[in-house]
Amino acid sequence: MFDIKAHHDGRVSEPEVLESSHPLLARAVVNIAPTWRVKPWAVSDNRPAVVSLRHEHYFVHPREGNSPVTWLHRSLRHLTCTKFNKRLEDFQQNSSGLEEIDMSVFRHTFKVLARVATYRKLPDEQRFALGDALAEAAPGIIQRCGANAELRYKDVLPEQVRMML
Repeated sequence: MFDIKAHHDGRVSEPEVLESSHPLLARAVVNIAPTWRVKPWAVSDNRPAVVSLRHEHYFVHPREGNSPVTWLHRSLRHLTCTKFNKRLEDFQQNSSGLEEIDMSVFRHTFKVLARVATYRKLPDEQRFALGDALAEAAPGIIQRCGANAELRYKDVLPEQVRMML
């Protein structure tokens, strides 16, 4: 995860890596981000000349294809509640107006569930039930991870969701 400054003329500057799985990947983002461009906008009272953007970027192995789902699947199985709690804290500080269910960890879990459900050819009602179970359990997941930092994220998920990871 990294932060960048986007300028009204389309330039991107000041990449700052907030979280990375490897220092070489972090360096790659820092080196390449200033070459990126965003869609330019007109500066006004509501739209400043420079905004801060937070972005997640996934590097995947060619064997995994173009989708980071395999990597996400693996990372969710090993995610500790300590890291989950840190991501939640960062999310709460930097994502006003969004609900916790919009946090990247939950979005990633939904992606993995969708992929596994497709692979296993689950009927729509079972797919929806998995998503509903995760959404309904989110407050409890947050509470249990907060109280038990030594656990893994997957250990505090509802049973039917945990079995899919």
